[in-house]
Amino acid sequence: MRRSEHGMTFWTLLVLIALGAFIVLLVMRSVPVYLNHMKVQNAVQKVANDPESANATGPRLRSSLQRFWDIERIQHLDARDVSIERGPEREVILAYYYEARVPLIANIDLVFYFEDEAVVGRGP
Repeated sequence: MRRSEHGMTFWTLLVLIALGAFIVLLVMRSVPVYLNHMKVQNAVQKVANDPESANATGPRLRSSLQRFWDIERIQHLDARDVSIERGPEREVILAYYYEARVPLIANIDLVFYFEDEAVVGRGP
């Protein structure tokens, strides 16, 4: 009787290692972008929830945002890119939309799109 061997071949192991390395590379490139976005969200929410911001002018709101940008070292979005709009009920809205591009391999980039808004003067 012939006995066949079971198990992983060298090539299967090599493919699994390559796949694992690619997933680790994706995670290493993606996590900093999402952490940066969390900083942006946090900064916009803090400025929007600040009681002093309820009656603040556009330049005052932008300078408050710029303080957070300087302290947190936020990337991929500038404080000037956060738009200050009037909502349908005349409330002030801080809104932003941006994309972050991160190089992956050679000329292949990962592109992340983020969009959010916060109403000024409403508590948390």
